[in-house]
Amino acid sequence: MDISLLIGLLTVPLALGSVWWVDANVGYDALVELVSGTWDGTSPELGVFLAAAVLVGLGAVSAGLNSGLLPTSGLVIAPIFGAALTRYGTSVPTYGGGTTVVSLPEAVAYAAYVGVAFGVPIALCGFLLGAGLRRVGVVLTDTAGPSRPTEQA
Repeated sequence: MDISLLIGLLTVPLALGSVWWVDANVGYDALVELVSGTWDGTSPELGVFLAAAVLVGLGAVSAGLNSGLLPTSGLVIAPIFGAALTRYGTSVPTYGGGTTVVSLPEAVAYAAYVGVAFGVPIALCGFLLGAGLRRVGVVLTDTAGPSRPTEQA
């Protein structure tokens, strides 16, 4: 329970840190270009793959520490949410042919959508990896208790 609470509390700094990093170093428009090029294969970027690997690793560590799926998902979704939140204040094209500035409610809704759409599959991968590694560790260290009824006597 304590680990799950700690992991839940880490989500806020992770989201804020990703907002700061994307805003200070990359910018929302460049982030969209990097992710889009990697997603459709036209211009794969190593940084996008590394970011995904770090998120899977975060999920695996969280699950390996015996944290639940919900805290692990929150830990993985938070940086994605923060990165997508940098859409706030940018100009985006409208269906009518012009542009509009993204409002805060629209940016939060979009960030939540992107966070869940990309974060949940990544969190599931990390969770399964971490839970599997934790199970292997328990079996190899034989902390699970007696494996046969004859060893109990």
